[in-house]
Amino acid sequence: MYQIFALIFAISWTNLYAAEGFTDFSLGLGNLTQFVQDIQTKDDGEDLNTWDTNLYLEVNFKIVSDKFPNWALYPQFGILFPQHGRDENIRKNAAFGIGNLAYHYKKFSFRLGTGFFFTRISSKGGTIRLNNGNGYDDFHLPEEASVARNLITVLGVQYQMHRLWSAKAELIGYNLEDSDDRAVSYTLSAHYHFGDIFHSNFWSQK
Repeated sequence: MYQIFALIFAISWTNLYAAEGFTDFSLGLGNLTQFVQDIQTKDDGEDLNTWDTNLYLEVNFKIVSDKFPNWALYPQFGILFPQHGRDENIRKNAAFGIGNLAYHYKKFSFRLGTGFFFTRISSKGGTIRLNNGNGYDDFHLPEEASVARNLITVLGVQYQMHRLWSAKAELIGYNLEDSDDRAVSYTLSAHYHFGDIFHSNFWSQK
C-alpha cells in the first residue's frame, strides 16, 4: 500500500517541478497533540488525552508549475522542542519530514502528504515505582536512547489570512495499515511567509 502511495508522490514531484520552481518559503510555529484518545492522563485510566502541549518549529517550501496553476508541492520539515515525557524521567526529541501535494482554492490550500516521524527517547536508567492497577510495581527505565520511525499520512488545510500570514490544521495517521498500531494525531500552526527567497530579485530588493 505505502509503496504505491510513495510511487504516486514521486511521479507527482517529477511532473510538477517545472519552470517556476520554488516560489515561497515559510516558517511556522505549531502544537502537536499526539495519539489522540490513546494515552491515559490520570492513574485511574478514566481520562484519555484530547490536547497535549508539544510545540514545534516547521519550515515549508512551495514548488509550483505553470502547467498546473492550481496545484503545488510542499516539502515540509519540523522539529519539536525537547521535552520530558509524561514521566519526568523520560526525555523526548522528535522530528518529521513530509512531502505534500496541495490543491489551491481561493485562500485555501488542501493538502495530502506522506513522510516520516522520528522520535528519540532517552533516560538515565534505574527504576520507577508505578501503579499497575492492583498495587505498585517497580519498572526499569532504559539506560540507552532508542529511536522510533513511523511512516505517516497527512491530511491538512491551510488558510492564507494575509500575504504574510497563514494558519494550518493537519490530521496525521500513523501505521494506517496496522489495526493494532494505528493512531491519529493533529496539529495546529501559524506561519510567516518570506516569499521567493530563492530568486535573485528577492535579495536585490533588500
